[in-house]
Parts: sequence; structure tokens; C-alpha cells
Amino acid sequence: MKGRGIHADAVIYTSLLHGLCCVGDWEEAKSLFIEMLNQGVHPTAVTFNVLLDELCKSWKIDEANSLYELMIQRGVQPDTYTYSIFMDGYCLVGRIHDAEKLFISMASMGCTPDAASYNILIDRYCKNKKADQAMNLYREMISKGIRPTVVSYNILLTGLFRAGRVGEARKMFVEMQSFDVAPNSSTFTAFIDGLCKNDCVQDALQFFHTLANSNFELTIKIVCCLIEDCINLEGSKWLGSYSIN
Repeated sequence: MKGRGIHADAVIYTSLLHGLCCVGDWEEAKSLFIEMLNQGVHPTAVTFNVLLDELCKSWKIDEANSLYELMIQRGVQPDTYTYSIFMDGYCLVGRIHDAEKLFISMASMGCTPDAASYNILIDRYCKNKKADQAMNLYREMISKGIRPTVVSYNILLTGLFRAGRVGEARKMFVEMQSFDVAPNSSTFTAFIDGLCKNDCVQDALQFFHTLANSNFELTIKIVCCLIEDCINLEGSKWLGSYSIN
């Protein structure tokens, strides 16, 4: 490209950096980013976010913080996605309090948390068996006019079932549809799996039967989930009278 007199701009560099990060070649991405700076090409927020995401997912939080400082020094304004990347990174390394502090301070930095930002903390609360805190955040999300996504509901369904709160999980499944959020295959898998793991195998089978007779195309994952849970819970007697067409 250089040999043909074509000069790469920020978009091209960012695309190349994204590709390198996708294949996990951080060192090459780092070298390309340095080249980008040396060529006088100004990185955008998207450029920095690509690199920050790779660092945080690789648990390199200190290195990510250094890059963030460079971002500020160069006058590039972080956005909501930037802070969500850091929240996710903090959660990955067990620094949930840092994620919470960042979440709270986002507004003072000129950014408003979005559904993805909320989902990060809700997911961590659910995984840490803090279903009450997850539900409080969910209610706050709605009160602020932020529309939950199907990912939000999938996380909450899994968390509520894991906490043994079957009744609340059932209500959540109904509530998501009242908010006009369509369930996907992951939703149905979480619902069936949750029912089975809470000794509601018959309910899970009835739900599966309803699903099978609807227009929804069953996935292998849903079928395997049901069979595995039934066998693990000695529920194979239920499967004996039910055939999957």
C-alpha cells in the first residue's frame, strides 16, 4: 500500500488494528499503533476503544489505564463504550468495586450509561449470587428510561434461576415480552435449564412442547439442554413418553 503511494488514514489503521486484536496478536497491533502515531495519523475514539477492549479482555488493566491516559492527553474524548470496556475489564479481574465506582461517575464525565453498561454490572451481580442488587439495577434502568435488551433478560433469568427464585424468573419471562423484547434461543435455553435445575422438569417439558408446536425453530442447544438436565435429575421417565419430531 505504501509502495503505491496510498496513505492509510485512521479508518484503515483502525480496521487493521481490529483485525489484529481479533486474532489475539497484541504485539503486532501495538507496533501498528505506534506506526500510526509516527505517521501523524490521529487515532479516534474508535481506535482507542479497539485497543482498550483487547487489553481489558486480556486482563491487562494497568496497560489499559496507561493507554487511556494517552487518549486523554491527545484530546480524544472517551465515550460510553470506553467506560463500559473498563467496567467489563474490572469485573473480569474481580475489581467489581472499581467497576461500580466507574459506573456511578460516568455522568460526571459527560457519558450516560446505556443498556450494555447496565448489563455488565447486572451480569457480575448475578454471577456473584447477588440477585437483589441485580434486580435493583434492572429497576433503576427502567426508571431512567433505558430499555433492557434481550441480553439483559437472559442474564437476569439465569441469575434468578441460579438463586432458586423460580417465581421471579417466571415473572421476568412474562415481563420481558410486555416490554416488547422478543425472546431468543438463549432465552429459551436459560428458561428450560433453570426450570430443570430447580426440580420443575414437568414444567420444562410442557414449555418445550409449546415451543416445539410454535413457529420457533428449535436449536440443538435447547434440545440437548433439556435432555441433559432430565437425565441429570433422573427425569428420563418424562422423556419416555415424549418424542421429538
